[in-house]
Amino acid sequence: MLLGRLWLRAAGDFLDLQVELVDAAQRGGHEAAEAAVEAVVAAASAPAVFADRRPAAARMLVAVRRDQLLGPKVPEELAEAIFALDKRLVALLTRLARALWGRADGVSVEVITLCVVDLPTAVFRRALAAPSADGRPVIGADSRERLAAAVRAVLALPPPPPRGGRPVRSDKD
Repeated sequence: MLLGRLWLRAAGDFLDLQVELVDAAQRGGHEAAEAAVEAVVAAASAPAVFADRRPAAARMLVAVRRDQLLGPKVPEELAEAIFALDKRLVALLTRLARALWGRADGVSVEVITLCVVDLPTAVFRRALAAPSADGRPVIGADSRERLAAAVRAVLALPPPPPRGGRPVRSDKD
């Protein structure tokens, strides 16, 4: 399962970069609300930054989906490592939701997931999957700026109340 180990290493390095970018944005000297938004924008930009630094690894993460690695014949240690990575990602998504809204229920984490996973995948997938002369993905400034604008637009609306209909009390209330 060499592919699984390569994927896991790339995914771990990607998540490390994402956390690094979030940490830097939160230390950026902005007021707390602005820093929280900038942290989500930074997390969303991670695929482009990762592609700049590790183009082959970035392409592999797009080409090989996590669920392709899991199955009945996957070694237990690899499956456990993938699930541990999932937990780290959920912790980051939860951290971002708490920083923005003082809550980390499923609905608020889904909004963060839209910003950090779904939008970057939609905006950058073509560039990451397309062939290029030198093998390096080209993610232009325009795509990066449009992603940042889309993330900020999503975050301009508060998340809906948690499922079950009761609003969650925020740390800001």
